[in-house]
Amino acid sequence: MSGRKRPSGAGSNSKRFAEVKKGDEVTKIPVVKDAGTFIYLSEDHSWPTLPVTTLLTDVSWIQEGSVFTLKDNRPGTRGGMGHKTKVFVVAVDMTVAIWPGKYGQIERHVLTNPVPSNDELSEMLLGIAEGDG
Repeated sequence: MSGRKRPSGAGSNSKRFAEVKKGDEVTKIPVVKDAGTFIYLSEDHSWPTLPVTTLLTDVSWIQEGSVFTLKDNRPGTRGGMGHKTKVFVVAVDMTVAIWPGKYGQIERHVLTNPVPSNDELSEMLLGIAEGDG
């Protein structure tokens, strides 16, 4: 196949919205890919501008206090491809977008912080103990 590609959303077979017909009325509803869980990684408990990754589904088990691992599969990134970071969920902010009809989409924004390794925790505890003595 040669030639230039069309931008997303251009063309007769592109569907940004699904259509539901009720009698003569046609309601446009968002496709499932508009729902998502957006994971942000921060060192200082503040919300970064952009998420580190977006999951194209609502991951409802991710709540404040959850712990899970992020595996970086991007080549050339800090830590290297396949680097794993255990993270702790600091905050969850959910938004429900309301569309025409009875349709909506959920956006779950998840703020995470890296969980310190055992060595980092030992150093922190030794520093606190030395400061107290």
